[in-house]
Amino acid sequence: MSFPHGRNTRKLLFDKPGQAHVNWRVARSLDTLRDQLDARAPTRSRAEDGSIGDAAHAARKSDHNPDQFGIVRARDYTHDPTGGLDCQWLATQLTRYGDRRISYVIWDRYIWTRRDGWRPYSGPNLHTKHLHLSVVARDAADDTTPWALGGEDVDANQAKQLDETWRTIVTGVGYDKTALARNLASVVEQVKAAVGAPAPVELSETQLDDLADRVAARLQTLRFEAH
Repeated sequence: MSFPHGRNTRKLLFDKPGQAHVNWRVARSLDTLRDQLDARAPTRSRAEDGSIGDAAHAARKSDHNPDQFGIVRARDYTHDPTGGLDCQWLATQLTRYGDRRISYVIWDRYIWTRRDGWRPYSGPNLHTKHLHLSVVARDAADDTTPWALGGEDVDANQAKQLDETWRTIVTGVGYDKTALARNLASVVEQVKAAVGAPAPVELSETQLDDLADRVAARLQTLRFEAH
């Protein structure tokens, strides 16, 4: 039999031993992302690419299994920095923009949701060779609007530099509110100078404390790791 989206045969789903699942398709938004990545990195490896789940997936709850409408709401994208697709960059871009279509992202031992940010992941597959993206069980899953990936001028090295900038902000200060607030204020001033902003904004100690509290709470959900 033939399969839609031929790259998915690595993960053929069986309802029963020896019986292939039929009448399924991949959520269209996931195919849109695949096509964008193929355009950016046409020679990338697809060894770990996949959508529909294998027998092991079928035995448990997984977005790699077709839902009640026959829609597979998950895709894996192969980590291949040499071939042009660094999944650390992809994870950074997807979670930075927080597209409404995302249900969750799994990459390199961590899982991201809009509510909780990044947190450790200890599932049966640690996702060190591919990034997993699941989309929501709503009409948005078939929204084929191109994914925001930071523009053609943002590559893996630039994404890594952005992550390092955030790590620099918290290096040596932990969650000390005063030090964190002053580091952030310095970054704000640099940004304002770069874009030609008007006179600097003066913040009171109370405002600095409030800003630091908010940022510290947000930082607890973020991931600051070198790769």
